[in-house]
Amino acid sequence: MDAQQILVELKTACLRKLIQEKKKATDFTGPSFEDFVADVATSIFDDVEHYQDGTFPDLRVEKTGIEIKMRQNGAWNTVGNSIKESSQAKKLESTYVFFLRFADEKPEIRFAKYDDCVSGIAITHSPRYTIDMEQEPSDSIFVRSGVKPGDEFKLKMQKFVQHYKANGLKLGWLDLFIDPDNTPSSSAILSTIPKAQEDTILAELLALCPEIYDEDYTQASMRLITAHNTLIHNLRDFFSAGGKMPNPLKNSEKIPRKDFNTFCLAKKIAQFLKAAKKELLQGYWGKEYVSKMSPVENWLKIIDDQKVKELFLAGLKS
Repeated sequence: MDAQQILVELKTACLRKLIQEKKKATDFTGPSFEDFVADVATSIFDDVEHYQDGTFPDLRVEKTGIEIKMRQNGAWNTVGNSIKESSQAKKLESTYVFFLRFADEKPEIRFAKYDDCVSGIAITHSPRYTIDMEQEPSDSIFVRSGVKPGDEFKLKMQKFVQHYKANGLKLGWLDLFIDPDNTPSSSAILSTIPKAQEDTILAELLALCPEIYDEDYTQASMRLITAHNTLIHNLRDFFSAGGKMPNPLKNSEKIPRKDFNTFCLAKKIAQFLKAAKKELLQGYWGKEYVSKMSPVENWLKIIDDQKVKELFLAGLKS
């Protein structure tokens, strides 16, 4: 049976049961609707597998994969699966989104090829695709980014990066594209981890996010979450709390704490920059800032602050 026939029969059977049982939006959560669809599919098809271990998609009917989504508020958009694609069902010929919404308590179902309705990428607890059942297939993030069927994961992610950056968007989660297994499974609070590890992370943030010197902590906060699964609500305090600090080069002078940190962490900053992949630096700094100069020289050029440069170079020698 081809995919279209499977989806049409499943849609018809699900709507029939929803109406017969007088189901309302409040009767379902995402997981319970997934179970509902799996039960209906099992009742009308012989070859059905319901993945309940985080595998994408949620359901397999013969060689057709089905990702099941719903909204209670009448919208046709939602968040999809993780971009990491770490656990996918094998040997599927095609994958579809099967989407239920309730409009004025009336159930409606649409289905579409998964790649056709992926509209973009959003950050929840990790980067995930977004789904829009109303968009044209040509508006898919895959089409707009030039992703082709069969593209390997890293190539696909690099194309996404190029697309977003070409449209002026900075990707503070580029590291997940380059190293998708870099996120620990449990969350920590920055102030509770060992001091040596804290210093290493702070040095990394100063290296990747030089906008910290301009009091912008947006990317740095995202880096903490995506790369280290570390939560903090007062990141600014690690770079500004305590007011002015003594200048290690001029005892009579006071300097901002982030400049003082630059001196103290200079060796760790340089170590991180020398080991960092070019793609990672491009993702945080922008391609135009990754030249033939060394990463350290590029970093100092971005900051463009003579005092910070002097503190950094002195810190390397201390």
